[in-house]
Amino acid sequence: MTNNDVLRSLQHILGINEPVIADIFNLAEHKIDHATVSSYLKEADEAGYLECANNPMALFLDGL
Repeated sequence: MTNNDVLRSLQHILGINEPVIADIFNLAEHKIDHATVSSYLKEADEAGYLECANNPMALFLDGL
């Protein structure tokens, strides 16, 4: 399971949308734009997919 999979799962479990995900990143003092959040939430075979590395994932979890 990748960080992207975890982020998508948390989005589903918590019932949150992309702007809320960006707000959670901001709580950890990490500015992120909605385009990056959207790219993290795409499947690996979709155009515009961006791998969510460990550092951004850790920042998201810190904000959460």
